[in-house]
Amino acid sequence: MSATKIQVKGFNAGYKIEKYVPALSTVLRSGLSSSKNEYVEAFIAGGDEMLKERNRTKVLGKMRDSAKSLGQSKDRGKDMEIDR
Repeated sequence: MSATKIQVKGFNAGYKIEKYVPALSTVLRSGLSSSKNEYVEAFIAGGDEMLKERNRTKVLGKMRDSAKSLGQSKDRGKDMEIDR
């Protein structure tokens, strides 16, 4: 099933507004949630996609930070000498 031009425009608009003006996106999406037309449904889907990407980026960032801190703690242990 291919998307219509209206759906593509709605999706892109929802994505961009969520990306650049999230507060406006929240207001628009809550006001439009009861509407059942293809533009609005695509708009909401675009905003949802941007939210997923934003969350994915946050999770990956936290994973990288954790990996860095683990790597640093391993390096610190190498400098310690063991007395026997």
